[in-house]
Parts: sequence; structure tokens; C-alpha cells
Amino acid sequence: QAEQQRQASVQEVVAKAKERCQDLIIRNKDLEAKCEEMQAEVQGREASLTAAQEESVQLRSQLNSTNLEGDSARQELERGLQERTTSLAAAQEEISQLRAQLAGTSGEAEVARQEMSTLLQERASLHAVAQEENRQLRTRLNEADSQGDSARQEMERRL
Repeated sequence: QAEQQRQASVQEVVAKAKERCQDLIIRNKDLEAKCEEMQAEVQGREASLTAAQEESVQLRSQLNSTNLEGDSARQELERGLQERTTSLAAAQEEISQLRAQLAGTSGEAEVARQEMSTLLQERASLHAVAQEENRQLRTRLNEADSQGDSARQEMERRL
């Protein structure tokens, strides 16, 4: 009976070992399947990474090209701005000179206006004096005519 117990015990150990082996085989297959999935995912990600790296290289190349074009355009704009600034400074200087000339001309015009005003006042005064003299002369002429008429009438009466 001890032999039977030993054999039963051995069989139980063998059965458990077979069961454990079976579990390990199934687990191994699951792990192999999982490894294959992960390997496929890794390959997919490596392909994506390679594509992204290539795109990054292309984009960097485009960026460098765009930067060069941008630098060239910026330099052209800076040249244009410098030319415009120079042109504006020259125009501002010309405006300042014209304002100075205008101020001088305005001063001269004011002096001329004052002289003309003075001349007009003098002329008005002379005109008023001349009118007064004309009035006095007419009065005297009228008196002389009147006296002449009286003298003629007197002479005619005497004749």
C-alpha cells in the first residue's frame, strides 16, 4: 500500500506538473502573441518615427529656405525703409527751408503791406486836401463869376 500511495503521490505530482506545464505552454503562447503584437506596434511606431524624421528634415529645409527668403525680403524692406527715411528727412529739410523762406517772405510782405497802408493813408490825406482846395477854388471861382457877372451887368448898364 505504501507503493500505491507513493505512486498516487507521484502521479499527483506528475499531473500537477503536466497541468503546470500546460498552463506555462498556454501562458508562453499568450506571451509570444503579445510579443508579436508589441513587435508589430514597435515596427509601426518606428515607421511613423522614420516618416516624422523625414518630414522634420524636409520642414527644416523648407524653414531654412523660408528664413533665407525672409532674410532677403527683410533686407529689401530695410533698404526701402532706409531710402524712405532718407527721402523723408530730405523732404523735412526742404519744408523747413521753405518755412524759413515763407517767414522771410511773410515779413517782407508785412513790411510792404505797412508801407502800402501808409502810402494809402497819405494819398487819402492828399486827396482830402485836394478836395478841400478844389472846393475853395470853386467857391472863389463862383464868387469871381458872380463878381464878373455883376461887373458885366454894371458895365452893360453903364453902356
